[in-house]
Amino acid sequence: MTPSQLAATRTFPQSHTVLAAPRRDDGGAPRAAHGLALLIVFLVWMIFAGPLFLLPGNLYLVDIALNDLPNRLHAAEQIRAGHWPFWTPATECGFPLFSDGQTGVAYPLFALYVLWPSPEMHDIWMALHYLIAGLTMYVFLVGRGASPFASAIGACGYFGSAPLMALHVIPGVIATMCWAPLALWLIDRHAAGDPRALWWCALVNGVMLLAGFPNGSLFSFSLEAAYLCFRVGKQPESLFRGGMIALGLPALLAMVQLLPTLQFFWNSHRSESLSWEAVYYNRVETLPQLMTVGVSGVAALSAFYWGYLAAAALALYGLFAWRNRAEALFWGGFLLLTLLVAFATPVAWIFYYLPVFSWFRWPSLYLLVSTLAYSVLIAFGADMALSVLSRSLPIRSIVAAVAALAVTSPTFADCLAPPGWDQTASPAILAAAHREGHFRLLPLMHGQIEGADPEHDERFWSPQRLRNSFLTLAANYHLLHGARVATIKNQFDAVTPAEMTHLLATDRNISLGYLQAAAITHISDVEPLPAHLLAAAELVSDDPVRLYRVRNPLPRAWLVYDARRIDSPHERVKAIHAGDFDARRLAIVDTDPQIGPAPTKPAQVALRETSPSSLEIEVETETPGLLVVADMHATSVHAAIDGGAAPLLKANHAFRGVRVPAGRHVVTMWYRPTAFYVGACVSLAALAVVAAQLARPLRRDAPSHEALA
Repeated sequence: MTPSQLAATRTFPQSHTVLAAPRRDDGGAPRAAHGLALLIVFLVWMIFAGPLFLLPGNLYLVDIALNDLPNRLHAAEQIRAGHWPFWTPATECGFPLFSDGQTGVAYPLFALYVLWPSPEMHDIWMALHYLIAGLTMYVFLVGRGASPFASAIGACGYFGSAPLMALHVIPGVIATMCWAPLALWLIDRHAAGDPRALWWCALVNGVMLLAGFPNGSLFSFSLEAAYLCFRVGKQPESLFRGGMIALGLPALLAMVQLLPTLQFFWNSHRSESLSWEAVYYNRVETLPQLMTVGVSGVAALSAFYWGYLAAAALALYGLFAWRNRAEALFWGGFLLLTLLVAFATPVAWIFYYLPVFSWFRWPSLYLLVSTLAYSVLIAFGADMALSVLSRSLPIRSIVAAVAALAVTSPTFADCLAPPGWDQTASPAILAAAHREGHFRLLPLMHGQIEGADPEHDERFWSPQRLRNSFLTLAANYHLLHGARVATIKNQFDAVTPAEMTHLLATDRNISLGYLQAAAITHISDVEPLPAHLLAAAELVSDDPVRLYRVRNPLPRAWLVYDARRIDSPHERVKAIHAGDFDARRLAIVDTDPQIGPAPTKPAQVALRETSPSSLEIEVETETPGLLVVADMHATSVHAAIDGGAAPLLKANHAFRGVRVPAGRHVVTMWYRPTAFYVGACVSLAALAVVAAQLARPLRRDAPSHEALA
């Protein structure tokens, strides 16, 4: 029978179950078998992730406590208060919260945080995504012809893998990679003749891009592109069209987040150069690192080497014994390639030159797709092994063996911080933050910004450093306490606006000029301040961390009548750190504001926030002056004087300035990212296209690619 005759004998509902020979179709397995297999997946997941919502304590490990969780809860609280979280004044002297895509505000399941913004919801959110990872992998493996029990083993191997468990410190990783098997399954449906499958795949990939880990989506897309070639590679025209729909369209669907995030990245310090030192620091070097992505000491992952050996044996068996030889070689080849990249071999250099690599530059993260390929091979090997064992062992013995394996597997019980860990901050800091109207804390580590001390960087993962970070309210941890602490963070080279980083990178030892320019009111450290700062600050408390009050700090907004224009960014920063710089009377600018002379009567400045992203400042001055606001300057910040547009200057390299004429005036500033609105229009248009395609009537005579092959 010819391919066309074969296609003519099928109706569409049958076509999506046509599988490439010699793959076995287990879609017709008894419902009881699928039910029992899914029960195994659920029970293993309960053992693995159940502690996240059953035991006291929460996930507070490194990035979760210092960045991800505080940002997510803060954004959710802004939404509950009726504000879209474009901006927060409570960190980094102002920060584009939504533009930092790792917060994941546009991700559909972010709604769970809005319902209940709490660390407990974050634990539930994480556990839910591990379950999604297992279920989507099960669906994909069953579709590839693996038996239900083998698919259950592969699914548990995926969500319980060391890389996915260890990388829970970056929640967007799990929220991204849990959808990857579903995208692969939809590619299978497309290859079997389902005309809607690729459009659904585009939606899934769009969700992945919104999940808060864009480079993880790129890893997944590389696998999907290779898999699409493998499944429909004999039809070049269909391959190109399928790639554009499944892999190109998602970028348009997610443009509402990607465009602001790209703008944020272009304005960050990571856009300036590629740090090869960071690249090689984050590669995989040893076998234990390969198993745990190098963070086993922090995540307290037990080394179940016999379990790893059993999984490796199944994967090898699947590679050499799977009935579809080409498919086994595909997964084995992809696994080998990603391992070569993760180990930072010369193969990795190809990937280092991707434009986005400077932002997310961990070769070890390629283990995420390595794990997916590895889990597929484990399922293939388990399928072949179970087909042999079932002839001599009852199925109940096999189920019992799987359950016993699950009981001895690692769980998240070892990753939970003890109850009350989120309250291990300095009471004196929190009291001052809640008591004083203008409170800006500069958290230091031994007189320097956190992350600048090489000795500390070497032991960044130590529990003591993590505790010290909490005690000094480093990074965004203060948001968990509702404290308004606007400070610059450089938590282990986090993505930070370039100008703010320049002020610290030029001179690691904090200068008095910087304290004035950023309107710092307090300094905290776990050790005494260096001598040059002790002259400008007085000790307030030393239990359990030292808190210093800056003497005569500047307010958040003030007027100056003298400005020095310096065109070179390097020279501007140098001038701010110079010993003779006095921000009270002088501003360093890049444009001549034409101000002065100084008035005989002191100017009056009163500032209030009308929303998290908007300011209203009442100014009264006898002569034209420069209003300096110690909030971060950004291209999407706009200014107006008495309702009329006013140019926003860059004052003191990283902050805001507006020329104010003589008299009484009201100056308003607000943050409105144009990139968000442009991206939203693109996303809505792309979503309308997808919806129109999914609403079209099905063609019931559509042949599958497998039939044509």
